[in-house]
Amino acid sequence: MVKTSYILCCDWGTSTFRLYLVHVETRQTVGMISNQDGIAVLHRRWVELGADNNRTKEDYYVDYLIRQALKLVRQQAIDHQGLKVLISGMASSTLGFRLLDYAVVPFPIDGYQVVIETINPKNYGFEIYLISGVKDGLEVVRGEEVQLIGLADLRPDLFSNSTLCILPGTHAKHVQIAQQKIQGFKTYMTGEVFQLLVDASILKDVIQKNNQPWSASEKATFLSGVQCASEKNFFHQLFQVRTQALAGNVTPTDNYYYLSGICIGYELKDLPTGKDSQIVLCANEALFPLYKEAIKSLGLAALTVFIEPEISAKLAIYGQLKLLNYVS
Repeated sequence: MVKTSYILCCDWGTSTFRLYLVHVETRQTVGMISNQDGIAVLHRRWVELGADNNRTKEDYYVDYLIRQALKLVRQQAIDHQGLKVLISGMASSTLGFRLLDYAVVPFPIDGYQVVIETINPKNYGFEIYLISGVKDGLEVVRGEEVQLIGLADLRPDLFSNSTLCILPGTHAKHVQIAQQKIQGFKTYMTGEVFQLLVDASILKDVIQKNNQPWSASEKATFLSGVQCASEKNFFHQLFQVRTQALAGNVTPTDNYYYLSGICIGYELKDLPTGKDSQIVLCANEALFPLYKEAIKSLGLAALTVFIEPEISAKLAIYGQLKLLNYVS
């Protein structure tokens, strides 16, 4: 067995599970598991076991995590005794292993005030650490703060002045950072509302997702939606998604992007526009081009730093590597 300096980084969201085996010194990922076994899925399975379930929720989650971890270390012939596993995301929520208290704002982006608890690894040889989130009044984040810790470690130059970081997703986060601390944030249900409209509203019959790169007409329709959202009533514009289709003015795939533009445009319409403002966009591969084009169409490209998706995908790993300093 190889014995060297590795860590297992687990980014466990509501709907996805990602586990990375990372070489600490080089920051290189040498193995990964990614699937749809998110915290909500595991919780539902545990509940459905009912009277047949002789394990606590925490034990059930630990057993699942250990099975995945052993797959990775055995594939790479790694000695896992004493191997640290850091978990961020929804694993510290009411649906997760256990509910942890939040850290509070202002929260230093070097992470030294993070809340971390140890999880019993059940004699499997791993050292498991559960990372909690951050709270700002009624606003909460779980996982995004770790991404920002990673970004600050990778690009400290971004945070010499006040910065607004946009992290799109099912529940998009806009995080205000100043004086090297998270000062506050807002949550926008952009992704969830969009999906509800696509799947369960009267609009579902006049829109169709295109799994190919967007065409020139789809991009133009998307940008039209962005502009309408910044100028007109949101709910009125939603109904026009239907009526413009009934009038034969757009294709279903064009209309899909028009609806997306309305939702994203409405989220972004209050972004700062002052000449001293700075915006940072960190988005995945699917959402990055949409948000980038929306920001450009709103005239804010000069104020914005666009973090490429392949870098954004690694920020949780970089953040957990930084937090490793506080559990060693």
